[in-house]
Amino acid sequence: MVKIAIVDDEKKTLEWECDCIGKVVYEKGEAEIFPYSSAEEVAGQISQGEEYDVVITDIELSGMSGLELGKLVCRKLHRCYLVFLTSHSEFAVESYRLEAYQYILKAEMEERLPRIVERLIEKVKKERNNFILLGSETERQKVYFRDIIYVQKDKGMKYVLYITKLGNFREREVLRKVRDKLDSKMFLPADRGSIINMKYIERISGDTIYLEGGYKLIISRSRVKKVKEDINRYWGCD
Repeated sequence: MVKIAIVDDEKKTLEWECDCIGKVVYEKGEAEIFPYSSAEEVAGQISQGEEYDVVITDIELSGMSGLELGKLVCRKLHRCYLVFLTSHSEFAVESYRLEAYQYILKAEMEERLPRIVERLIEKVKKERNNFILLGSETERQKVYFRDIIYVQKDKGMKYVLYITKLGNFREREVLRKVRDKLDSKMFLPADRGSIINMKYIERISGDTIYLEGGYKLIISRSRVKKVKEDINRYWGCD
């Protein structure tokens, strides 16, 4: 079941927002809505170990704001999608800094929100099937594709190094076989020794790719043009 938290401190507006996505959610029968009247309620649930796949929140809340809640979600929930709602467009820049999946003006909500929620339900379902098992022989851990930042294998080394949001893992594998397992729409072979998750790319300068978390990788000059084209294509369609 896909868990969707929706937050608004105005009761009638919260009911309206729930009704707005209710048809999509309940027709599919694959998601559940959890309404909250304050960001503090959601933060409390998350601190107790509750997880959500999607958090939809008004930005302007009394007490803890939607942006503050968004920052908490980004820190605590690695696989959660954020959707911000507001009546004022000036909050857009700040919401984008938090890598929100969407920013929606309430005036456009009835038209846009159901389509976005439907799309996110499908994305979450797909991602739950996209994982690999990493770790020691005695303890294997499920790591979802979206949590892998990049994979690297240095020349002459027997092990492939996975850099992920959950930690680093070494596996005795052939990099070509790793590439075959990963989603080709999400992962980019930067050169013969590395594969990058494009969602973590912050910028590319010259022959250097800068990734979220302070990581950077040098790509071969012969690959620079192709890599830039692939990145631009990904940013343009995702």
